[in-house]
Amino acid sequence: MSGVQTQPVFHPSVSTPRMAHCATLVELPDGTLLAAWFAGAFETAPDQVIMAARWSPSRRAWTPPQVIAAMPERAVGQPVFWVHPRGDLWLFFVVIMGQTGGPANRTYSVLRTAAARGPRRSPSWNTPG
Repeated sequence: MSGVQTQPVFHPSVSTPRMAHCATLVELPDGTLLAAWFAGAFETAPDQVIMAARWSPSRRAWTPPQVIAAMPERAVGQPVFWVHPRGDLWLFFVVIMGQTGGPANRTYSVLRTAAARGPRRSPSWNTPG
């Protein structure tokens, strides 16, 4: 496949939470790409957050990753972006409200779906309560 390029979004460091998985990618109306994933000590960990980075075609580089969704003492995950036809960016994700088992065999007992809406061209959010 010609034309396909790969480049790391970032190189993990001590200050970056360990990655988990479940990435989402969207092209924004201005032509930039926005990628998000969830990260934490382990999947379902209470420190799990959703992180994002933006690709600028003109700079040909990713921005440093930043946390875009977090709930204190709750794991968040499964991020999905959607761009509304008028340009607003939506982020849908789950919040783990209850769990059973230990870190090795933790299962979800209660999940809540959350959504956040950001204005055009901005990864700032109206976060759920």
